[in-house]
Amino acid sequence: MVFYVLFSDSVITSQLKEADRVMFDTLSQVTYLNETLDRVTFDALAQITNLNETLGEYSFNQEARIKSISKDLEQSCRRCPSGWRMVNSFCYYFSTDEQTWEEAKNSCARANALLVIEENAMDMRGLMPFTDWRVHWIGLSRAASGVNKWKWINGVDLTYTYWIQGEPNNAQNKENCVEIRKERWNDNVCNVKNRYVCKISQQYC
Repeated sequence: MVFYVLFSDSVITSQLKEADRVMFDTLSQVTYLNETLDRVTFDALAQITNLNETLGEYSFNQEARIKSISKDLEQSCRRCPSGWRMVNSFCYYFSTDEQTWEEAKNSCARANALLVIEENAMDMRGLMPFTDWRVHWIGLSRAASGVNKWKWINGVDLTYTYWIQGEPNNAQNKENCVEIRKERWNDNVCNVKNRYVCKISQQYC
């Protein structure tokens, strides 16, 4: 009986020691995991802090770059003057008053512009909706070098034709300036008073 009791105590003691060992190992693992978690959390927070600092610096640099670009655009891209219209990135003035061709040329010049020059028919057609389909002077006139030669106001020879059928007819040998009517050109006496179109040669944004 005594042997049984001693054996039982020994077994219980052994089991308790094993339980203590298991608990100690478990606590050690928990401690290790907690330390590892703390270390990972610290590293993660450090990385997040670094990323936030990097992102903040990047955002600051991008904002500065955007401001710089905007400033450059403001300097290089201007709006059309008051009363002018932007068509295909150019500024045009469609007058409501009527002047002779020479007067119209001078009025455009005072605005640092030219009587309209359009070197292709497509661009010329694009202006018509803004003319109220009224007759307007354009920057084209007969060249001094010949009856059948025409020059733009900037001195460039005419390279395409957009005349009304039967024009230019140079009636009474007096029609030396060109007006646009119903999408087409007509030669007319330069002293006739018409509306006119000015164009600023510099392209706007």
